[in-house]
Amino acid sequence: VLAGASGSYALPAVPPSVRVRSVGRVGDAELASLYARASLLAHPSLYEGFGLPVLEAMAAGTPVVASDIPSVREAAGDAAEFVKPGDAAAFSQALQRVLTDSSLAAGLRARGTARAATKSWDLTAEQTLHSIRRAVEESGE
Repeated sequence: VLAGASGSYALPAVPPSVRVRSVGRVGDAELASLYARASLLAHPSLYEGFGLPVLEAMAAGTPVVASDIPSVREAAGDAAEFVKPGDAAAFSQALQRVLTDSSLAAGLRARGTARAATKSWDLTAEQTLHSIRRAVEESGE
């Protein structure tokens, strides 16, 4: 399932045995349901500001295969299967490994769920407030 705001992307050419469906923009509840029901999240991004889709999938217990770019690696830590950006063959092999190796998928699920728990909005707000207080204290004001 391809989900996202842009309907301008053509569906990829896939073998007849692979079903691909584009659903366009979805609401938060439907997105959470898609993540929870997915066998994995394929995230072949070449540029990503933070990696929120990766963390959303991990929070839902979904294994992640992603491009090895700094922002996604920072978000995912050791909880994703990383692939060199733009290497379609390696990405395909990583997808195959996660889909066929139940222990690999289970490990990614466990590490992903734990990783996502360390990245909550509440925790981010607490850490930001702590940083601001520390900066004020260190400035002497």
